[in-house]
Amino acid sequence: AMTLLLTCAGVENEIITGTAGGELHAWNQVMIDGEWYHVDATWDDPVPDGGYYAGHAYLNVPDDVMDDTHTWEEDRFQECKSTDYNYFMYNNLDGNYNDFMSIIEAAAARNITATVEVLVYDYDPDNYDFEAIFDISGVTHLWYSEIEWGDGDIITVYLNQSQ
Repeated sequence: AMTLLLTCAGVENEIITGTAGGELHAWNQVMIDGEWYHVDATWDDPVPDGGYYAGHAYLNVPDDVMDDTHTWEEDRFQECKSTDYNYFMYNNLDGNYNDFMSIIEAAAARNITATVEVLVYDYDPDNYDFEAIFDISGVTHLWYSEIEWGDGDIITVYLNQSQ
Protein backbone atom coordinates (compact mmCIF):
# COMPACT_ATOMS: atom_id res chain seq x y z
CA ALA A 1 0.00 0.00 0.00
CA MET A 2 2.81 2.44 0.87
CA THR A 3 4.49 1.82 -2.49
CA LEU A 4 1.25 2.61 -4.30
CA LEU A 5 0.75 5.83 -2.33
CA LEU A 6 4.33 6.95 -2.92
CA THR A 7 4.17 6.14 -6.62
CA CYS A 8 0.85 8.00 -7.03
CA ALA A 9 2.40 10.99 -5.25
CA GLY A 10 5.32 10.92 -7.69
CA VAL A 11 7.91 9.86 -5.10
CA GLU A 12 10.59 7.52 -6.42
CA ASN A 13 10.67 4.48 -4.14
CA GLU A 14 11.75 0.88 -3.76
CA ILE A 15 10.51 -1.98 -1.61
CA ILE A 16 13.17 -3.30 0.79
CA THR A 17 12.98 -6.85 2.14
CA GLY A 18 14.81 -8.13 5.17
CA THR A 19 14.03 -8.61 8.83
CA ALA A 20 12.88 -6.38 11.66
CA GLY A 21 12.55 -7.55 15.22
CA GLY A 22 13.79 -10.95 14.09
CA GLU A 23 10.89 -11.47 11.66
CA LEU A 24 10.65 -11.24 7.88
CA HIS A 25 9.64 -7.71 6.97
CA ALA A 26 9.38 -5.23 4.11
CA TRP A 27 9.59 -1.44 4.09
CA ASN A 28 10.41 1.30 1.62
CA GLN A 29 13.23 3.50 0.48
CA VAL A 30 12.29 6.88 -0.95
CA MET A 31 14.26 9.46 -2.91
CA ILE A 32 13.82 13.08 -1.89
CA ASP A 33 15.91 15.81 -3.54
CA GLY A 34 18.40 13.25 -4.83
CA GLU A 35 18.93 11.48 -1.48
CA TRP A 36 17.60 8.10 -0.41
CA TYR A 37 15.89 7.44 2.95
CA HIS A 38 14.25 4.49 4.69
CA VAL A 39 10.53 4.71 5.53
CA ASP A 40 8.83 2.01 7.58
CA ALA A 41 5.17 2.89 7.96
CA THR A 42 4.51 -0.44 9.71
CA TRP A 43 6.95 0.22 12.52
CA ASP A 44 5.55 3.74 12.97
CA ASP A 45 2.03 2.31 13.18
CA PRO A 46 0.93 2.18 16.82
CA VAL A 47 -1.25 -0.90 16.50
CA PRO A 48 -1.18 -3.21 18.41
CA ASP A 49 1.38 -2.18 21.02
CA GLY A 50 2.00 1.56 20.76
CA GLY A 51 -1.26 3.17 21.80
CA TYR A 52 -3.09 5.31 19.28
CA TYR A 53 -0.43 7.77 18.12
CA ALA A 54 1.41 7.03 14.88
CA GLY A 55 5.06 7.87 15.44
CA HIS A 56 7.81 9.16 13.20
CA ALA A 57 10.85 7.14 14.30
CA TYR A 58 11.10 5.42 10.91
CA LEU A 59 10.27 8.34 8.62
CA ASN A 60 13.18 9.24 6.33
CA VAL A 61 16.00 7.63 8.28
CA PRO A 62 19.55 6.74 7.23
CA ASP A 63 21.10 3.27 7.17
CA ASP A 64 23.01 3.76 10.43
CA VAL A 65 19.75 4.26 12.34
CA MET A 66 17.70 1.70 10.45
CA ASP A 67 20.27 -1.04 10.98
CA ASP A 68 19.74 -0.81 14.75
CA THR A 69 16.40 -2.61 14.32
CA HIS A 70 16.28 -3.87 10.72
CA THR A 71 18.55 -6.05 8.59
CA TRP A 72 18.74 -6.25 4.80
CA GLU A 73 21.26 -7.05 2.10
CA GLU A 74 22.65 -3.54 1.88
CA ASP A 75 24.49 -4.12 -1.40
CA ARG A 76 21.14 -4.87 -3.14
CA PHE A 77 19.53 -1.55 -2.22
CA GLN A 78 20.24 2.17 -2.24
CA GLU A 79 22.60 3.65 0.34
CA CYS A 80 20.77 6.00 2.71
CA LYS A 81 23.05 8.42 4.53
CA SER A 82 21.27 11.79 4.62
CA THR A 83 19.23 13.15 7.52
CA ASP A 84 18.14 16.35 5.73
CA TYR A 85 14.52 15.19 5.45
CA ASN A 86 14.41 13.09 8.58
CA TYR A 87 11.23 13.98 10.46
CA PHE A 88 13.02 15.20 13.59
CA MET A 89 15.81 17.16 11.91
CA TYR A 90 13.58 18.70 9.24
CA ASN A 91 11.06 19.90 11.85
CA ASN A 92 13.67 21.03 14.40
CA LEU A 93 12.47 18.45 16.91
CA ASP A 94 15.89 17.40 18.09
CA GLY A 95 18.38 18.66 20.63
CA ASN A 96 19.27 18.54 24.31
CA TYR A 97 17.15 18.84 27.48
CA ASN A 98 16.65 22.61 27.12
CA ASP A 99 15.52 22.17 23.51
CA PHE A 100 13.21 19.37 24.64
CA MET A 101 11.54 21.62 27.23
CA SER A 102 11.16 24.48 24.72
CA ILE A 103 9.54 22.16 22.18
CA ILE A 104 7.12 20.80 24.80
CA GLU A 105 6.21 24.33 25.94
CA ALA A 106 5.57 25.49 22.36
CA ALA A 107 3.45 22.42 21.61
CA ALA A 108 1.39 22.91 24.78
CA ALA A 109 0.78 26.55 23.85
CA ARG A 110 -0.67 25.39 20.50
CA ASN A 111 -2.61 22.38 21.79
CA ILE A 112 -2.87 21.50 25.47
CA THR A 113 -3.63 17.86 24.56
CA ALA A 114 -0.64 17.57 22.26
CA THR A 115 1.40 14.48 21.57
CA VAL A 116 5.00 15.55 21.04
CA GLU A 117 7.99 13.54 19.84
CA VAL A 118 11.49 14.90 20.37
CA LEU A 119 14.83 13.33 19.47
CA VAL A 120 17.22 14.07 22.32
CA TYR A 121 20.94 13.43 22.44
CA ASP A 122 21.56 13.70 26.18
CA TYR A 123 18.72 11.62 27.62
CA ASP A 124 19.29 10.27 31.10
CA PRO A 125 16.14 9.28 33.00
CA ASP A 126 17.73 10.45 36.24
CA ASN A 127 18.41 13.95 34.88
CA TYR A 128 15.29 14.67 32.82
CA ASP A 129 12.79 16.49 35.02
CA PHE A 130 9.41 15.52 33.60
CA GLU A 131 7.74 17.08 36.65
CA ALA A 132 8.84 20.49 35.31
CA ILE A 133 6.34 20.02 32.47
CA PHE A 134 3.56 20.53 35.03
CA ASP A 135 4.80 24.12 35.35
CA ILE A 136 3.46 24.73 31.84
CA SER A 137 0.09 26.46 32.04
CA GLY A 138 -2.78 24.02 31.55
CA VAL A 139 -0.80 20.78 31.93
CA THR A 140 -2.50 18.64 34.57
CA HIS A 141 -1.60 15.15 33.39
CA LEU A 142 1.13 13.60 31.27
CA TRP A 143 2.78 10.37 30.43
CA TYR A 144 5.73 9.64 28.22
CA SER A 145 7.65 6.89 26.50
CA GLU A 146 11.16 6.64 25.16
CA ILE A 147 12.91 4.52 22.55
CA GLU A 148 16.55 4.38 21.55
CA TRP A 149 17.19 5.90 18.13
CA GLY A 150 20.65 6.03 16.60
CA ASP A 151 22.85 8.20 18.83
CA GLY A 152 19.88 9.51 20.79
CA ASP A 153 16.48 8.69 22.18
CA ILE A 154 13.01 9.62 21.00
CA ILE A 155 10.90 10.89 23.88
CA THR A 156 7.16 11.00 23.20
CA VAL A 157 5.16 13.11 25.64
CA TYR A 158 1.37 12.88 25.85
CA LEU A 159 -0.07 16.02 27.46
CA ASN A 160 -3.42 15.77 29.27
CA GLN A 161 -4.23 12.38 27.71
CA SER A 162 -5.18 9.05 29.21
CA GLN A 163 -2.68 6.26 28.96
